[in-house]
Amino acid sequence: MTELSASVRGKNAIAADAMVEQSVTDLSTRAASFLRRVHDGKVADARAEAEMHLHALREFVRRTGVDLEALSSWRANTASWRAVSRIARPAITSEQRA
Repeated sequence: MTELSASVRGKNAIAADAMVEQSVTDLSTRAASFLRRVHDGKVADARAEAEMHLHALREFVRRTGVDLEALSSWRANTASWRAVSRIARPAITSEQRA
């Protein structure tokens, strides 16, 4: 009975891992779509929408406790997330420093 129980827990863990990967893929797909719309000039407030995407990602991490660096779906999309982050928090210009 213990082996069966361990087997079921293992399958549940694998299913949970797959669900986490798929969730990060879905979040990343939405972020990439946002970047395409920004590039096409179809986003009225890019900074606000970028912040919304980052908030969704932070909430997902907070709720699941997942280590993004351990996920292949995250590693495959880090460039998109960096771009979203740059839109949400633009670099400080020399005028802002003065």
